[in-house]
Parts: sequence; C-alpha cells; structure tokens
Amino acid sequence: EDPEWFTTDQLGDLVSRRGQVFVRGRRGSLVSAPNGGAEQFNIGATLELSQVQWKRPRLKRLLLEEGDWIEVRNLLLRGGPDANGSAFLDRAERGHAPVNWFHVLAFPFAGDVTKALIRPAARSWVASQREVGEKAVHWLGETLVAQCAKASQWPLVEMLFKAGVPCPDLSREFDDVCGGHPLVRRQWRRDLLSTTGSRGTPSLLELAAWASAPVASSHPSSGEPTPLQRIVSALRARGGPLELTADAGGRRPPLIVVSATACRWDVVKELLGQPDDVFVNATALLESQASLRAPAAVLRLAASRRTIEATQVKRPQSILEYFRRRHAGEVMGTEFLPQGCKLEDGKLCSPGGHCILDLVLRLATAPKPGPGVDIAFVNISAGDCAEALADAADVSCAILRLDLTGRQAATKDSALAGVAGGRVWAAVLCPTSYLQTCEGGTKLKFAIPINSVPTPFIVRNAKVSVTIATPCCGKPLPGIVICVSGRPLAQKTDDKGLAQFELPPGSHTLTAPLCSSTEMVLRIEQGSTKTSCVTLPASGELFVFLQDNSFNDTVKDGVMLCANIETTDAARPFIGTVSLPGGRPPSRRLPNNRLPAAVNVAEGARCSSSLHSLRIQNMDGRKYEPVVDLTWFEDCRAECQLGLLFTGVPIRLGDLLGPPPPPGARPPGAGAAAQ
Repeated sequence: EDPEWFTTDQLGDLVSRRGQVFVRGRRGSLVSAPNGGAEQFNIGATLELSQVQWKRPRLKRLLLEEGDWIEVRNLLLRGGPDANGSAFLDRAERGHAPVNWFHVLAFPFAGDVTKALIRPAARSWVASQREVGEKAVHWLGETLVAQCAKASQWPLVEMLFKAGVPCPDLSREFDDVCGGHPLVRRQWRRDLLSTTGSRGTPSLLELAAWASAPVASSHPSSGEPTPLQRIVSALRARGGPLELTADAGGRRPPLIVVSATACRWDVVKELLGQPDDVFVNATALLESQASLRAPAAVLRLAASRRTIEATQVKRPQSILEYFRRRHAGEVMGTEFLPQGCKLEDGKLCSPGGHCILDLVLRLATAPKPGPGVDIAFVNISAGDCAEALADAADVSCAILRLDLTGRQAATKDSALAGVAGGRVWAAVLCPTSYLQTCEGGTKLKFAIPINSVPTPFIVRNAKVSVTIATPCCGKPLPGIVICVSGRPLAQKTDDKGLAQFELPPGSHTLTAPLCSSTEMVLRIEQGSTKTSCVTLPASGELFVFLQDNSFNDTVKDGVMLCANIETTDAARPFIGTVSLPGGRPPSRRLPNNRLPAAVNVAEGARCSSSLHSLRIQNMDGRKYEPVVDLTWFEDCRAECQLGLLFTGVPIRLGDLLGPPPPPGARPPGAGAAAQ
C-alpha cells in the first residue's frame, strides 16, 4: 500500500524497534523506520520552530533539571526506540518553545512520537554560548591524557604514553556529545569548531611544540628536554617508526609546516634533527609557502632530511590505510603495522580487541582500486573466519566460501569497535555502490546486485627476488631499500645483496633510488607461482664532500670520499671537480645542495685498478693538502673498493686549509658536472 501521512496525535505513544506503531487502533509501520518518515523532525534536519508551528502552536519545551540531562544523554547514546528509563520526561514541567533555529538529534525520542530531541544551531548561539564552546575546545579534555596536555602537564602526558595510552586526536574530541548518527556528528562538529574561528583545533604535538618558549640561535638551550622532545621520545619508546605528519584525516598540515608558518624555526630545527625513524615530512615543508621565508640553514637541513625520508617506509595511520596499501601492491612487514596492531594466526588484531583477516580480498567487479572502488570491512563470525583461513591455506583455492550479501559493513576503523558480536571482520575491495545504509543511516550493509558474484576472490601474491651488486666487481650491497612503483618496501637487501618479497598481479616498476638509476618493469600474471628474479645494477657513484677537520687553532676541512649518499647527511658540498680514468658522468641528477662533485666507476672493470688514480680539483680558493701516507687503496687492492666505500666509513683524501669562503665568493661554474 502507498504510505499515508498522519499527525502524531493519531498514533500510539510508542514505536517498536522495527518501526511499528498503532494508527487509529490498527498496526502500521513508519517509513524509513525507526528514525525517519517524519514530515519535519527527521534526524539531522534544520528547523526554525516558528515555521513549524505557525498554524497550530502546540510545541512545548520540557524543563529538565540538571541531573536529568545525564539520563537524556544515556537515552541518546542507547539509540533506537527504547522507552526504558524515560519516565522522568513525563514528569517534567512544560514551558514555552523558543522561536529559533534548531538541529534535530532524535525523533521519535525514547520511542515516543510526541517527543523530539533538538539543539540550538550555531547561527542562533549568543556570545556567552560561543565563549563556553571555545573554552571547552581549548581547556577541556575528553580523556585524561588530553586534559593533561591542555593543562601543560607534560610529565604526566609522557608517563601515560610510556604506559601505552594511545595519543588522542584532539580534532575529534566531543564528536559524539549529541549522538552517533553521522549527520548529527558532522553538524555538531561544524558548530563547535565555529567557535574557534580560523585557528581550528591544535594537535597534541602542536601543544607540546608551543609549550616551550622560542629559543634564539645565539642562546642555546640548557640541555633540559623540551615538551616536544619528551612526547616524541615517549611515543618512540613503543617501538616502530613514528610519523609527525598530518592527522589521520588530513585536516591539518604536518607539524613541521604549522611550525614554519608560525615562524617557529627553533621547533622546525628540532623536528629536522629527529632520529631517522621519525617521519617529519620535510617534503611538505619545502613545498609550502612558509619555505620562502625560511633561513638558509633550515632549507639545507630540510633538503637533507627529504633525501633520507624518500627511502623510508611509512607506518599506515589506520587499518583502512593498511589494506588500501596492500591492495595497491605494497608489501607490509610486521614492523609497519598500524599503531598498536599485531599479526596473530593470520589475523590483524587491533588494540580495541577486534580482528581483521590478513587477506587481500576483492569482489569480481572490483579488480583494482580506483574511482568508486574502496575497502569495506564485512562482519563475519568466528566460524567464517576459520573457514576462510583454511581456504586461503589451499593454494588452489581462488575464492572464499563467504557470501557477503546482507552482512553488516563498515568503512572506518572507528566503526569496527563496539559492534555486538562483531569482533571479527574481513577487508574486501568492492564498489562503494554495494554499501547500503540501514537503521536510520547509522549502519551499513552489503547489498550486492542480482547476477553479481557475492563471494570475494583471494588475491594471491607472487614471490620476487631482487639482487643489487656493484657494476665493477659484482659485490653484493646490503641494506638497500627497494621501491615498488615509487613506494619503499620494508624489506632491505641482506648481506648477499638479496631482497625477497611478494607482489600482487599487475605491472610493477622496481627501483633502488639509494644506489641505482635503473628502473625495471616487472609483470606479475594472475595465479603465477614462480619466483621472478631481478637484478638491479648499482650506478657505481663516488661522492666527494667536506667535513670539518679543525684541530685547536688550525681551521681546515677534510676532503672525504664515499659511495653512499646517506653517509653525507651532515656534510658540506665540495666545490670543484672529480676525475677518474675510465669514469663516467653521474647517471642521475642530485639535489643542488648535495655533493656536486661526483663520478661513476667504469662498468665491468675492477674498481681497484682505477680508484688509486682518482683526481680532484678544488675551486673554492683554498689550498689543498693531500694525505701523503694514505695506503688505503693499496691495502684494499684485492677487495671491491666501491663496495667498501658504500658499506664502510668514508676515507679522507686530504684537507682544505683555512676557513671556507663566504657563499658570495664562490667562483662562477664551481661544482659543475664531474669529468
């Protein structure tokens, strides 16, 4: 039958969980039950009450006591048409309904079609209400660690982090104050943040950075760790890499960009000086408008840091990102799981107690990530989980015996926790159109079209073996990061110069940017079981750089030789040229502030036969004094000297006497390409 409109005085007082209600003595069902179907008071609607009741002004306001609001919140969080514990609403006095703009939070409220829960919209807030909202955002914490941070109790914050308390996302505090409906949350968050103006909500790390007073370069610190150093140290103590980047939703720029925008160059330098396993996103700083007014020393540090971070594997910020990266072909090792997660018996277990099958699954209509295709989590039982793991263990099995039709789904990490009986999930790549809202928009379920396969396919990876060796003597190079289509892998080459990992079907570009300019395109066929062996020859680069070698009153710079660009992070560039018998010009262009003097050894010839004839020409005007008793080339004649220079410490070829000339005194053309 076609739905009909009825006034609430024609309906029974209570609505069942299925949206059933008595209408004039007959049983009926609300359209879009249980939280929809109203003409005006649908959840998330914005109303001006004078327009609602202009014909018959019958709306009344319940005058609740202060303690009653706790019960109201309990009813709101409980959700659904539940009248238990709502007797206090009937006892409350009635008052005049204010004429203003409101957002609808719940209707029917507590299962009663005569009651709706609404709140004033931000457009109708007075100055005192906005002041209260601003103070709550900046001075109240939803958790203990957030409250300690806003109160500048950094020793307590450090202690809590070391005890395993997660770092809170302050930009998402108080999101569920008005209920868990997505539309209600967005409206409340928008109104609350409107009280902060353009400043927004700072992250906890920003609060720690601003807690220390600016330090001038002429007044070094006393050695006492700053709040930011305390917090970073406590977070690093948990193990694994740490990222000081934008928040998980990308709502605020990275901390280093925020600090540079505020001209807090002391904080920027502190961030750039963090250990290598802390990702500070130096690239974002160099590409920001704030870099235009950055000191030259900061730009040099940032450029050096960017080179280091280019080969770092970044920890996924969420379980969703973890599976997105796996479907994109990235291999995630156990050291690069989402914060607090661990792999157990083929499942990714989160700190919240829920588990996700560690399988790469997709529907037939979603062969690869792209527009309209994304990861969805599907709720499965413990029996489904055991059966899926058994199917995955059978290499001949290509599809799971798991029908997704009608199952509860989720698209965010936050939706995985708190589901009754929903402690086990599977991550499936699927068209986003297959996800349908239910229960008034608060939940998702799979609605797979007819004639579509409802069971997910298993994406099986193929084994890949990559070998990296010097181009002269073929010596294996250990510790090299392999990149797949620009993404660094967690696996590095071992002592035999070998890295082994798995890749999904498709076309992949393999590179080793640390030591090689070669790009190798590898095609993995669907269902392939063979191991693909790839050899990436190293470029054979030699770098000459300067390192302070002053002693007492003697000022001089040591001229150093190495083959690993990462060794030169804190070095100064050598201004001049380098020549080598049979050598080749550099095979790749290095950043302008990094080692302009470079040369490549000849391919196929032993490097020890030519390296002893290496010649350098200084062009900064200082006198060059070579090391007269240097016997390294003779002592290591039987070894691959290029490999030793790559894995070992640099050697000193000589010294440039006197202080370096100012930048403006450098002769034109200095540091041109090597001969």
